[in-house]
Amino acid sequence: MACPVPKYHRKGMTRRADRKRCILPGKWNFCTSRTRRGEYCFSELDDDDRLVLWGFVAFAAKLYGVDLAFVFVMSNHLHIICRAQIPEAVSLFHGHFKAQFARYIHRKHGRTGAVWGGRFHNVNLLDDEAQVRAMTYGIDHGMKESLVARSDEWHLPHTINELCGDGWLHGVVWRRRVGDVKGEWCRIKQRLVPLDRWADNPAGYRTFIKQLLEERVQHYTELRAAQREGYGKLRAAYREAGLDPDDYDLPDGRLKGIIRQHDYVPTVIKSSRGTRFRAVGPDREAELKAAREAHVAACEVYDATVASLVAGTFVGEPTLPEGYQWPTAIAAALGVGVVCSTWAEIFRETEPIPPGSAWARAG
Repeated sequence: MACPVPKYHRKGMTRRADRKRCILPGKWNFCTSRTRRGEYCFSELDDDDRLVLWGFVAFAAKLYGVDLAFVFVMSNHLHIICRAQIPEAVSLFHGHFKAQFARYIHRKHGRTGAVWGGRFHNVNLLDDEAQVRAMTYGIDHGMKESLVARSDEWHLPHTINELCGDGWLHGVVWRRRVGDVKGEWCRIKQRLVPLDRWADNPAGYRTFIKQLLEERVQHYTELRAAQREGYGKLRAAYREAGLDPDDYDLPDGRLKGIIRQHDYVPTVIKSSRGTRFRAVGPDREAELKAAREAHVAACEVYDATVASLVAGTFVGEPTLPEGYQWPTAIAAALGVGVVCSTWAEIFRETEPIPPGSAWARAG
């Protein structure tokens, strides 16, 4: 029997090129993950769900050594500002966290199938201006869609209140049964790391976040006032012309349209699809060129290592470019660790939830 021809080799079709992602070591990244087909999978999350979500995020961040600066969850997507010294750690962090959260959403809604629409999109933030710009864009969520008057009042999980407070992300995680020790819910926490400008000044960083939030609240208050004023003038003009404005579908001056006239539009962040090497900041071309070269060199080492392992001729351990580590599949074959902490080490830092509490009874 003849083998079927792969669909991307059929006439008139070409195989899509593999998507490449550039994550510079030690640089903050603005990452976005969206749900499949824009489904509102997260619209019904409550306070208990928030604790579980933060538990997933904190556990994955500890496991792969990822620093977190900001997380904001919308109904069908989420934004994270994070960084790691090893580029692959960010991808591993997202894969672990998103897989756990997808299982949780399945249990919550009694559904099956894909939750996420694909891989996360990222933009490297190379300087203070780019970092503040990304933070501002994240904090604007909820307000720029006119869903809430203040983003810190958003009902879904976000870290604005933690950033204005003690800076700790508190969650719960399920400690699985080990031998005769029963499984139980435990508390877990993760420190939110200040952006580079405030690395040595956490108090100043909290003040900056509070001021930034209030500035954005005032900004959108003024934009909404401009929206109402413009709509009122339009209705008055129709009445002066002897027309009833209620008989017409008048544009109400959508807030996003007014933002385009009065505010910045973060085109690079907003339009990035994460399919190419992307960054915002000075010397971006030089840094991305070096990153591309390191990425190609790492892929060549990966391919050669896999070929030698399959052929049984592998000797020693090749040297990887600085900032790169082995993918999990190759690391397993080589016996090389790819995580920054083990599960046992992370669970030693957790605190069992007192007996009698709702979370303890849930176990």
